[in-house]
Amino acid sequence: MRAGRQDQEDQEQLRERLLYSGGEDDQHLEGVAIILRKEMEKCLLEWKPVNSRLMTARMKGRQVNLSLIQCYAPTNDSDDNTKDTFYDQLHAEIEAAPCHDLLIVRGELNNTYYNRAIWKGKDVAL
Repeated sequence: MRAGRQDQEDQEQLRERLLYSGGEDDQHLEGVAIILRKEMEKCLLEWKPVNSRLMTARMKGRQVNLSLIQCYAPTNDSDDNTKDTFYDQLHAEIEAAPCHDLLIVRGELNNTYYNRAIWKGKDVAL
């Protein structure tokens, strides 16, 4: 897994920063990403590539900080082990988010039963 691939030439032209978590090849067949405007880059506190299906970023806010989890869930056609592993990792990232942050889980959850507003006592925006 490549931890945070950044394409310098594209970033300079677009004035954006790409945070990427995925495969190490340059074909980008797998992975998730967050694109930040350059002016928002100063608000980025930290980010973590988890795997080709999950990544997290934490942003400084005026009133409250933002924890963002970007995900791409396996489809229902995937084997149970793949789905269980993904949701275990997603759950671990949700639990690891600071409880005082606004937590947003976004991406493709493939219409699973995990799109709930409360996750074990934490308010989660899905």
